[in-house]
Amino acid sequence: MQLVKLPPDVLFRAAQHKFHATVMREYASVSPDPRSGRLVVHPHSNVPTIAILPDPVPDQTVWVSALCLTLRAQASPIEYAMAIVARKVPPDLVFMDDINLAEGFSGWRRLSPLEVGRLTFVPHRPVSQGAQICLATRLPDGSAEHLAWASWAGFEIGIETSKEQAPLLVPGQAKTA
Repeated sequence: MQLVKLPPDVLFRAAQHKFHATVMREYASVSPDPRSGRLVVHPHSNVPTIAILPDPVPDQTVWVSALCLTLRAQASPIEYAMAIVARKVPPDLVFMDDINLAEGFSGWRRLSPLEVGRLTFVPHRPVSQGAQICLATRLPDGSAEHLAWASWAGFEIGIETSKEQAPLLVPGQAKTA
């Protein structure tokens, strides 16, 4: 088993997935926080704000884990979820309609402000080539979005290795000759 820790620069290259129900504001809803090494995914309502990490998930991934934290004490509780999603599947369908479209799904976890939570999941089927980790945050019904700075960091990926397998290319790692 190989443990891969994603460096902050991978998080900082994440992009927001925009779809028909995306709530847009005058500021970015998905943005890096270089001071803390975290990715901020700001929820606006019970419609998920979704970020897609740029690098494909290694095909022998056996688990994924990340730390979640709401950065402001005055914020409402925030719900966090992550999934491995095939490139051909729109992430909003996973987080809003059918979690079975994901290759792995953490479930939604509600965290209070300043509460650190670790989401971990095991893919329920083999990871398809090019699949990506998608992150989502949302507000429970009736919650205020003011100061709802949801953040992600501490990503770890468990990759199955064996002597019969060729070495795997890890996201963000250069191929060696």
